[in-house]
Amino acid sequence: MKSLGAMVPIPDKRGKHTNRPNKHSEEQIESVKTHIESIPKYQSHYSRAKNIKKEYLNCDMTITGLYTDFYVPWCRERNITPVKESAYRKIFCTHYNIGFKLPRSDTCKTCDETTIKIQASKDANNEEREKELTTFLNVHIARADAMQTLLKTETNECVKNKSKLVISFDLQQSMPLPK
Repeated sequence: MKSLGAMVPIPDKRGKHTNRPNKHSEEQIESVKTHIESIPKYQSHYSRAKNIKKEYLNCDMTITGLYTDFYVPWCRERNITPVKESAYRKIFCTHYNIGFKLPRSDTCKTCDETTIKIQASKDANNEEREKELTTFLNVHIARADAMQTLLKTETNECVKNKSKLVISFDLQQSMPLPK
């Protein structure tokens, strides 16, 4: 152990240099973020209030599959040097709250379809269609929230008044299938 004299150790200088040859450029990090944001995602319909930021991808997808099947070809089309899969995975996991499983509470087919159409309208720079779809989605969500509130109110009323009954059928439990 080196010392400055009088038995005082020299401060450790490991890791203090600014030479980082493997550091990813901001361009590369932004390319990963842009790619991840371009993937169609959906939100849980009923647990929207609890998991506002949680989004889900198709349960058949994986991070490895996204990287090899979509990100690398996407970079080739744009003449961008792709980051390694480990860096893609790190950015995916640290910057986004995205899951691959079906959410524990189901999703609404109308919400999923409309959200994807809104994203497609944004990509096509069709602002009029985007506004129309956003308004439709907001009305749909407001109606769903109103019905949920009504169901809770009526259920609470039935607890108080035993002569009333509430019968509810949850048809949203069926898995959305492609047309």
